[in-house]
Amino acid sequence: MRRTETKTRILEVALDLFASRGYDLVTMTDIAMELGIKAPSLYKHYKGKQDIFDSLLQEMATRYQTFADFNSLESTDPTVSASEYATTDLQRLVQSAHSIFEYFLHDPYASKFRRLLNIEGLRNPEIAKLFVAQYIDAPTRFQGSVFDIFMRRGFFKALDPQVAAFHFYSPVFLQLALCDNCPEREPESLDLIRRHIQQFSELYATKNAETKSSDVKQTQ
Repeated sequence: MRRTETKTRILEVALDLFASRGYDLVTMTDIAMELGIKAPSLYKHYKGKQDIFDSLLQEMATRYQTFADFNSLESTDPTVSASEYATTDLQRLVQSAHSIFEYFLHDPYASKFRRLLNIEGLRNPEIAKLFVAQYIDAPTRFQGSVFDIFMRRGFFKALDPQVAAFHFYSPVFLQLALCDNCPEREPESLDLIRRHIQQFSELYATKNAETKSSDVKQTQ
C-alpha cells in the first residue's frame, strides 16, 4: 500500500474509533491493532494522536470544500455568496439547503466527525470549543455577514443581521440533532426545512429584492 493510501486508511480507522469510543479513550495502540500493524509503524506517518486528530480536521475541511465546489454551493466569501443567493430562486435555495443537510447527516466522514465533536465535547473542553467554532460560531457569523450585505443593499429589511442568521440556522441545526436520534423522521425534517426557508424569505425579504439583485455584487 502506498504511503498516501496508508495515511488515509489510518485516518479512516482513527475516526471510526474516536466516534465510537471517544477521543480520550483511544490510544495509538488501539489504532494500530485495528489496522493490523504494530504501534511504532504509526509514527512513520503521524507524530501522535493529536497529529491524527489535526489531520482529521484538515481532511474534513478539504472534503467539505470538494463537496461544495462540486455542488456549486456557497463560497467562503460572504460577498460572493450574497451575489449568488440574490440571483437564485427559492427552489434552488431549498435544494442547496437540503444537499448540505444530507451531507452532514449521511456522509460517512462528515457525520462521524460531527458526532465525534458533539459527544467528545462533553468530556474534553478543547474539543467542545472546536465543536462550537465549527458548527455554531462559523456558520452563524458567515450567514450574518451575508444577511448584512442583503440589508445594506435593500434585499432584506433593516434588522439585526446576526439575529437573522440565528433565525435561519438554528432550525436547520436542530433538525440535524433530531435526525441523529430519530433517523426515521428525516423526510419530516426535509419538509420542515423547505417551509422554514420559504417563510424566512417572506419575513425578511423586501419587495424590491428582485429588482436590485445585481446591486448585491457591490460592497461598501
